[in-house]
Amino acid sequence: MERADLHEGQVVSLVSAAEDGVERQVFGLKVTPFSLPDGCLGAYYPEMNPLIPLWHHDQQSKTPAAKAVAVRIRATDQTGPRAELLEPSGHQIRPD
Repeated sequence: MERADLHEGQVVSLVSAAEDGVERQVFGLKVTPFSLPDGCLGAYYPEMNPLIPLWHHDQQSKTPAAKAVAVRIRATDQTGPRAELLEPSGHQIRPD
Protein backbone atom coordinates (compact mmCIF):
# COMPACT_ATOMS: atom_id res chain seq x y z
CA MET A 1 0.00 0.00 0.00
CA GLU A 2 2.79 2.37 0.89
CA ARG A 3 4.66 1.86 -2.39
CA ALA A 4 1.41 2.51 -4.32
CA ASP A 5 0.71 5.61 -2.16
CA LEU A 6 -2.60 4.15 -0.97
CA HIS A 7 -4.17 4.47 2.45
CA GLU A 8 -6.78 2.50 4.35
CA GLY A 9 -10.33 3.42 3.36
CA GLN A 10 -9.30 5.16 0.15
CA VAL A 11 -11.69 4.62 -2.77
CA VAL A 12 -10.08 3.18 -5.90
CA SER A 13 -10.93 1.52 -9.18
CA LEU A 14 -9.25 -1.53 -10.65
CA VAL A 15 -8.53 -1.37 -14.37
CA SER A 16 -7.69 -4.45 -16.42
CA ALA A 17 -4.18 -4.31 -17.87
CA ALA A 18 -5.06 -6.68 -20.74
CA GLU A 19 -4.21 -3.98 -23.33
CA ASP A 20 -6.52 -5.47 -25.93
CA GLY A 21 -8.45 -2.27 -26.60
CA VAL A 22 -11.37 -3.11 -24.28
CA GLU A 23 -11.88 -0.90 -21.21
CA ARG A 24 -12.55 -3.12 -18.18
CA GLN A 25 -12.89 -1.35 -14.85
CA VAL A 26 -14.53 -1.90 -11.48
CA PHE A 27 -15.35 1.26 -9.52
CA GLY A 28 -15.89 2.09 -5.88
CA LEU A 29 -13.52 -0.31 -4.11
CA LYS A 30 -12.24 0.49 -0.63
CA VAL A 31 -8.55 -0.09 0.17
CA THR A 32 -8.17 -2.50 3.10
CA PRO A 33 -4.80 -3.56 4.55
CA PHE A 34 -4.01 -7.27 4.30
CA SER A 35 -0.81 -9.31 4.42
CA LEU A 36 -0.01 -10.09 0.77
CA PRO A 37 3.23 -10.25 -1.22
CA ASP A 38 4.45 -6.96 -2.69
CA GLY A 39 2.83 -6.31 -6.05
CA CYS A 40 -0.25 -8.41 -5.27
CA LEU A 41 -3.79 -7.51 -4.27
CA GLY A 42 -6.80 -9.48 -3.18
CA ALA A 43 -10.34 -9.17 -4.49
CA TYR A 44 -13.47 -11.28 -4.51
CA TYR A 45 -15.10 -13.05 -7.41
CA PRO A 46 -17.59 -12.90 -9.05
CA GLU A 47 -17.46 -9.16 -8.29
CA MET A 48 -14.16 -8.83 -10.18
CA ASN A 49 -15.20 -10.95 -13.17
CA PRO A 50 -15.57 -7.81 -15.32
CA LEU A 51 -11.76 -7.44 -15.22
CA ILE A 52 -11.15 -10.82 -16.86
CA PRO A 53 -10.99 -10.85 -20.68
CA LEU A 54 -13.00 -13.66 -22.23
CA TRP A 55 -9.86 -14.99 -23.92
CA HIS A 56 -7.93 -15.18 -20.57
CA HIS A 57 -8.54 -18.84 -19.67
CA ASP A 58 -6.82 -22.17 -19.32
CA GLN A 59 -6.40 -23.69 -22.77
CA GLN A 60 -7.26 -27.24 -21.69
CA SER A 61 -10.12 -26.76 -19.20
CA LYS A 62 -11.39 -23.42 -20.58
CA THR A 63 -11.65 -22.24 -16.96
CA PRO A 64 -11.28 -18.44 -16.55
CA ALA A 65 -7.83 -17.55 -15.22
CA ALA A 66 -9.19 -15.54 -12.29
CA LYS A 67 -6.16 -16.07 -10.05
CA ALA A 68 -3.76 -14.23 -12.35
CA VAL A 69 -5.35 -11.06 -13.70
CA ALA A 70 -3.06 -8.07 -14.24
CA VAL A 71 -4.67 -4.81 -13.12
CA ARG A 72 -3.79 -1.19 -12.46
CA ILE A 73 -5.06 0.67 -9.40
CA ARG A 74 -6.66 4.03 -10.13
CA ALA A 75 -7.33 6.35 -7.19
CA THR A 76 -10.80 7.84 -7.50
CA ASP A 77 -13.70 9.17 -5.49
CA GLN A 78 -16.18 7.87 -8.05
CA THR A 79 -18.49 4.92 -7.47
CA GLY A 80 -19.93 4.68 -11.00
CA PRO A 81 -21.02 4.62 -13.77
CA ARG A 82 -20.32 0.91 -13.79
CA ALA A 83 -22.25 -0.71 -16.60
CA GLU A 84 -20.84 1.43 -19.40
CA LEU A 85 -17.21 0.46 -18.75
CA LEU A 86 -17.16 -2.95 -17.11
CA GLU A 87 -17.93 -5.55 -19.71
CA PRO A 88 -16.95 -6.13 -23.31
CA SER A 89 -19.85 -6.66 -25.70
CA GLY A 90 -21.43 -10.08 -25.26
CA HIS A 91 -21.20 -10.04 -21.47
CA GLN A 92 -24.14 -9.32 -19.22
CA ILE A 93 -23.94 -7.28 -16.01
CA ARG A 94 -26.25 -8.33 -13.22
CA PRO A 95 -28.25 -5.38 -11.84
CA ASP A 96 -27.36 -4.23 -8.32
